[in-house]
Amino acid sequence: MRRQSRSRSASPSRAAVNADLKEAERKSHKCRERTESISWFEVKSLTRWEEPPAAANDLHELEDEDLLINWLNSASSKCQIWRFTRKETQAVGQWDRLRWGEKCDQQKTHRFVITEKGLPSFVAESTWKKKYKPHTPKILT
Repeated sequence: MRRQSRSRSASPSRAAVNADLKEAERKSHKCRERTESISWFEVKSLTRWEEPPAAANDLHELEDEDLLINWLNSASSKCQIWRFTRKETQAVGQWDRLRWGEKCDQQKTHRFVITEKGLPSFVAESTWKKKYKPHTPKILT
């Protein structure tokens, strides 16, 4: 009897991820409780990243405070998120991981979440406590 070989799902090559990043479009939406908009790029990957690939620094229209969302292709709808920052003295910016519920707006009054619709957003503390804190986060650390 012949043994059937299992097909292993290959993780995407770095070249494939970089190609996806080059095609990524900048998206924006206004957070309901905020005056400014939030902007991001998103890609889908089979694996977690230790850090964003180098190609992330070359995203078209990349601006300070933009987000990069790596949606993991799984039934759980989990993702990883990084925020881009570039100080005036830096030639190259840096990506910092963003965590579920982190107070990361300039005033430190709103918390970061991914909404039910899969959109990144900042919500007020009262909304965080009622709607998001009790639930399992979509963001992986």
